[in-house]
Amino acid sequence: MNADMPIPEPTWYHNGVVIPYNDGKSGYYTFENYGKSILFNVTWESGGLYECRFNQHSGLDRKFNVTVKSKPFWIDGPPNAVNTSEDEEAVIRCKAGGLPPPSIEFLKNGVLIKPNSHMVIEEDTLTIKNVKKSKNIGDDGDDAVYQCRATNEYGFLWENIPLRIFAMPPMLQSDSGTVSVVKNKSAFLKCKFAASPKVTFTWKGPSSDKIISEGSRQDAPNEGIIEIKDVSENDAGEYTCVAKNKYGTANSTVSLIVREPTVIAPLSETLRSVVAGKDIYIPCNATHDENLQVVYEWYMNDNFLREDLLKSGHYLIDGNHGLHIKNPTRNDAARYDCIARTELDEANSSISIDVKDVPKAVHQVVLTCSPGNAKVSFTYFENESGNTSVNEFWVQYRIGNGTFDEAAWQTYPLAVFADSLKNIGNEQKKYEGTASVDLKPFGNYQFRVFGRNNVGDGVPVMANGTCQTASSIPTRNPSNVAVKIISRDQIKVSWDPLPREDWNGEDFHYVVRQRKKDGADEWNETVIEDPFQNYVILNIPDAADAGHEIQVGVKNKEGSPQVSPQSIDIIPSEGDLMHVVPSNFRIVELGSTSVKFEWDPVTSIASNNNLVKIKITCKPLRDDDELNGDTGFSADSQSRNKRHIYQTFRRKRNAICGEEYDDSPHTVVVSLNETKYTVEGFCPDTKYKAQIALSNGETDGDSSEITFTTLKGVPSQVQNLEASAVNYIEKEERGVVVVSWNHPKRSKEADMEYIVEICKIQQNNAVARDSCPTTKTKERTLRLTDLDFDTHYRVIATGVTSVGKGDPNSCDVRTVPEVVNSELPPVKPSVSAEANENSIEYKVTPGVVDDNRPVGNVFYTEYREEGSDEWKKTDNLVSDLRGHLSGLEAGTNYDLHSVAAYVDERGNEVKTVSPDMKVRTAGAARASAKLWLLLLIVLIILLVFCILCVICVAARRRGAKYPVSEKERQQGRIPILSDDKERGFGEYIKPEDDEKRSLTGGSKAESETDSMAEYGDSDPGRFTEDGSFIGQYVPNKTLVSTSATGRPDRESASTFV
Repeated sequence: MNADMPIPEPTWYHNGVVIPYNDGKSGYYTFENYGKSILFNVTWESGGLYECRFNQHSGLDRKFNVTVKSKPFWIDGPPNAVNTSEDEEAVIRCKAGGLPPPSIEFLKNGVLIKPNSHMVIEEDTLTIKNVKKSKNIGDDGDDAVYQCRATNEYGFLWENIPLRIFAMPPMLQSDSGTVSVVKNKSAFLKCKFAASPKVTFTWKGPSSDKIISEGSRQDAPNEGIIEIKDVSENDAGEYTCVAKNKYGTANSTVSLIVREPTVIAPLSETLRSVVAGKDIYIPCNATHDENLQVVYEWYMNDNFLREDLLKSGHYLIDGNHGLHIKNPTRNDAARYDCIARTELDEANSSISIDVKDVPKAVHQVVLTCSPGNAKVSFTYFENESGNTSVNEFWVQYRIGNGTFDEAAWQTYPLAVFADSLKNIGNEQKKYEGTASVDLKPFGNYQFRVFGRNNVGDGVPVMANGTCQTASSIPTRNPSNVAVKIISRDQIKVSWDPLPREDWNGEDFHYVVRQRKKDGADEWNETVIEDPFQNYVILNIPDAADAGHEIQVGVKNKEGSPQVSPQSIDIIPSEGDLMHVVPSNFRIVELGSTSVKFEWDPVTSIASNNNLVKIKITCKPLRDDDELNGDTGFSADSQSRNKRHIYQTFRRKRNAICGEEYDDSPHTVVVSLNETKYTVEGFCPDTKYKAQIALSNGETDGDSSEITFTTLKGVPSQVQNLEASAVNYIEKEERGVVVVSWNHPKRSKEADMEYIVEICKIQQNNAVARDSCPTTKTKERTLRLTDLDFDTHYRVIATGVTSVGKGDPNSCDVRTVPEVVNSELPPVKPSVSAEANENSIEYKVTPGVVDDNRPVGNVFYTEYREEGSDEWKKTDNLVSDLRGHLSGLEAGTNYDLHSVAAYVDERGNEVKTVSPDMKVRTAGAARASAKLWLLLLIVLIILLVFCILCVICVAARRRGAKYPVSEKERQQGRIPILSDDKERGFGEYIKPEDDEKRSLTGGSKAESETDSMAEYGDSDPGRFTEDGSFIGQYVPNKTLVSTSATGRPDRESASTFV
């Protein structure tokens, strides 16, 4: 160490690595004396070369070699006790370390062992060969306590190691039990015994007692394993494991069950490219052993599908375990794996999806404003691996007065192409560009930028801020100024309004000026304040007779344009438009969907009159012959039901035209100079009326018309073309395909022929049609035989009429393999049905071709009425898989299913039944109709009965008499008419009741005439007391007075009843 001043500070190195110095301390090391001394706790890692180096004082550098020594220690821990069996080899290892390396010694029961042929010592290992157990106490057996001693100059280690020797026959500890494995995999059967000495294993198979040697091994002592590779059904059964040593024998039985493997049909493609927004479907349906439960899992790039996307419906897994991706975007581009997993195996189906999406949003948009110009700079990133790179960038702007709510975005016409902006780095493409946009006066501009590729436009990104420009005069006047004569004294002036960007200032408006063409009058101006208005009606006397000129200009707060507006002349009318008709209107070319018309030139109106045009109108007519001939209604019925006839006409036209029929008139307008025109869009074989007339846009003149019928067209594609592969009935048929289709939508001919071709599909998915077998038929079903087994075919069907061949339709099908497992049931078929009132039309669809299972060669349907236990069987379907059930009850539910049966050459039959489907016939059920009729009759009878009861009660009450005398007796009054001779009505004569006499006894009764006599009535007997029953209680008076003639008087009491 040097004590001179200033004191130099050294740098320390350990084995060439700098030792950090930090104020004298750095964790493991401690520095003192200004770094000239270093202190540390010694470990094995502390040994090595230490250097002390002084910067610019190399003469002071020093080196130190540090050697670390230690007493003995166990490297892997002290040795453990050893268990072994007689006649085996025992090994005791004492692995000790230290510096200097320690010497190793072995002792037996404290006595140093001298190496010999029985006990071999090699460095730190003692090997005892052919171990023997002590028979009696004191015998020199090998079972003892051994010691291991490690010694060096710094100390020693000592450890006791017991050696135990066991002797026992085999005893079963565990075995595999029942092992299940799928075909073509390896099966491992195990059995483990406790035994000493070690046992030897033998295995016996299920078919015989023959010992199996292949695949048998011992991976651990007393554990036997046998491996059976490429397992098949013949390997299933019970296996016996036999363990043997010199003390005995034991065995164990394990079972092997062979299951069918899980298989997912491979997808036809491993990479699929789709356009964003178009739904994606990835199928995943596995075949597996029926005794195993299968679980399906979907992965996206080796991760589970996101739970939030499953809940939102973006990802949807259907009942067939297929994956639907709704409205995919670029974020859905990935590898998708479907795993069908059982407890024994799993199958995987994988496909990579590439989504071609619109560009992502631009990363950054920066706006820089200058007078009359704006610079829009942007930055855009995308992945280098993307296959839908951005092609160009577009800038949009809109102008507003402080608000942009109603302003429309406009696209700047010059695009910024992406190729010149691309910079690739870090697996990304970076685009940086700038667009320069010219600004017009009086604008508050806002900007946004979006990218465009082959798919479409990306999401626009707004730029921060706006650009403001000053006001100025307008630079142009409105264009496309037109004038129409509405009446003799009115004209309509129209123009194209100027867009907001051309207003150039506040208070923008239009100025419409008019005067006579001779220029003698001043301009008459009309101001249009609304800048969006595009026409005005002017009242001008004799506008249709005298020539006028019109101008449409603009103006704002700053002034008018320096360019004068264009003058438009109003040409006086030449004759009466209503009576000018183009002559010799005729057809020169007639087709099925187009017609070419011609007419003579119109010479009575000037050819430069832009206000008058020629108008052709074509309208379809109802074909009476067609209606009467094929509607199914009589002539009287047609006249009574015109609406039904019209609907029938529309249906027939729909069938011919192949699309929704439109019977509205088709109108075309051509120039006055034209003399011919071709009108498109007619329906084939349809009757039309064509009219030609002159028109000024407001009114039409007289017309000339002709009628015609378009030619018949070729048929459209056959509908619902389907091809199903089935197994052969006779071996000579080989591969069989059943084809069916429906009548073309556009065709009127009932007697139609069909051409069916079946072609092999080549590797590039193409077909050579010149070598395809062709079949002609008038039926709409066909059974094709003598095809190759397990081959992909394309079926092409074309309709042919007397006019020609229509458009072809096609579908693909794969024939069944030549060899199938006839013991397995056929693939499950399906059935579809359409119900009528008393019948059901059904169709059976065979299952998809399977490599092992048959599809079926016999198909039929079974049906029953709902609630019934009896199934009824239809006839077998051979050439036509469609059928008809008749004689059914209307308004009734039926159960229906299809059956696919496979009958092999030996006559053995296996079949599969599809799930039941419920079908209800149209109309009302017969039993229901009877019930309603019965209820109606009962209700009518009850109603009639109620009416009769009411009539009877009313009739009985009409002639009833009020019992006045009886009521008086009940009230305790004595009848005044006590003399029987003076009583008027016999029904009131009753014996006197003493108990109801008056309490006055024989006293004279008071007057009962009451007040009528007091009022001077000449015959007070007519009204007494309440006047209800006239004269009933008046003594000495007859109830009916008579006149001199003996006849009742009109004034008598009877008139008051």
